[in-house]
Amino acid sequence: MIQWIRNLINLWGFHKDSRWFEKNPAAQVRFEDNEDWIEELEERIIDLEEMAHPKCGIEGFDGYQPLIDRIEKLENKVLPRFKEIND
Repeated sequence: MIQWIRNLINLWGFHKDSRWFEKNPAAQVRFEDNEDWIEELEERIIDLEEMAHPKCGIEGFDGYQPLIDRIEKLENKVLPRFKEIND
């Protein structure tokens, strides 16, 4: 019963909205233009998603391994000095 009442309220709201658009044709045209634009954007997004490369981790990028090697080399130089200071 409660759902039926909610449906009636929603139906009344839709009817009220449609009457407002009938009284404001400029707003109706703008609303339709926006709908068309949104549909075009959705189509473009779908096309872009199809063209996009698959997700990959940082390990797949050029220069990743040299960067890791450099970081490890710096850690090997710096960490023993910090241990000496803290001891």
